[in-house]
Amino acid sequence: MAWLNDFGKEASFDLSAVCGRSGWKTLFRGCLPEGQLDPVFHVSPAQMFLLWGDPGSGRATLCEGLAGELAGYGYGFIHIPAVFLAGENEKEAWENVYALGEELAAAFEDGKKICLFLEGMEDLSERRSACRLLSRVFTDIEEKERPFILTATADRPEKIPGTLRKNMLAGRVGPPGIQSRKVFLKTLLSACLGPGSPALEYMAGQTEGMDYGALVKLVAAMRMAWKQEALIRYGFDAERVCQAVLRGEAPISENMARKIVDRFRMAAAAAERKTARQSGMTGEDRENGPAPESSQKMAAMGGKDGIKEEKSLIDIIEHLDDLRDIQV
Repeated sequence: MAWLNDFGKEASFDLSAVCGRSGWKTLFRGCLPEGQLDPVFHVSPAQMFLLWGDPGSGRATLCEGLAGELAGYGYGFIHIPAVFLAGENEKEAWENVYALGEELAAAFEDGKKICLFLEGMEDLSERRSACRLLSRVFTDIEEKERPFILTATADRPEKIPGTLRKNMLAGRVGPPGIQSRKVFLKTLLSACLGPGSPALEYMAGQTEGMDYGALVKLVAAMRMAWKQEALIRYGFDAERVCQAVLRGEAPISENMARKIVDRFRMAAAAAERKTARQSGMTGEDRENGPAPESSQKMAAMGGKDGIKEEKSLIDIIEHLDDLRDIQV
C-alpha cells in the first residue's frame, strides 16, 4: 500500500469554518510556518498534537481545519484511520508503520511538506512494537526538524502507549461552550428560528454537555418539526409554505422549539444512563473512569426510569395536531 498516495486528500475547509475552539485555533495557527519569525521564537517546523475526547466533540473537524490552513503553505494532507495501520496482527502493523516511515522520509528528501492526521489512535495501541517504531519515526522527524505537522485523535490519552504519547502535545476537546453552541445553532437554524428568536438563547442554554454530534441531531429534529408545523399552519399547501419560508414569515414557534429541546435533552439523558448501566456491567467504567461532569449533569435532567423519554416523539406529534386550529 502506498500510504501517502492512497490516503492523500484535500481539506474542504480551514479553521475559520470551525465554531468556537478559540484556544485550539490559536495554538494551531501558531504552528503555521513563518519563515522570519519561527527562528526568533524557536518554533520548530515539526509539531505533533494528540486531541482526545468523546466522539462527536469536533476533534476531526479541528484536525481537518488545520490541514486546510496548511494547504495554503504547500502542505499535503494525509488522513489515515489508525485501524488501517493496525492491520490483522502485530507483524502486519509493524510492517505498515515501517512502510509509512520510509514514505515520509522519501517525501521529505523530495522537499515535500506533510500534514498527517492519524484518526482513532487507540486502534493501534495494542500493537506495541508498531507503536515503538512509530515513536522512533516521529522522534527522527523532530530531531531533523522536518516540515511535518501531525494531528492524532483518541478517546482517552491513557489508551495510547507512553512511548508514543510522549511525542505529542495532548489536549482535551470537550463539549462546546454556550457561545459556541449558540453560534453553531444560529448558523444551521437561522431560517427556522427567525431573527431575534428567544428560542435560540433557550436552546443554547439547555444543551449543556451536548457535543456537536448531538447538536446536529437536534438540528435535524428541529427542521423536521418546523416543516410539519408550517404545513399545518398553511393548510398543507406546499406552495404557500415555500413562499412563506422564503419571505421569512414561517419561523418555528417558540413553544415548539422549546418542547423539542426539552424532549431531546431528556432522551439524551436516558441514553447517558443506559450507557452508564452497560458500562457498569462490562467493567468499562473501571477502565475509563467516571463519566464527565457535564454528562452527569445532563443525565440528572432526565426522567426517572426512561418511560418519560420514550414518549417524546408522541408528545411532539400531539402538539403538532393541536396546531390544526391555527388560522393564517
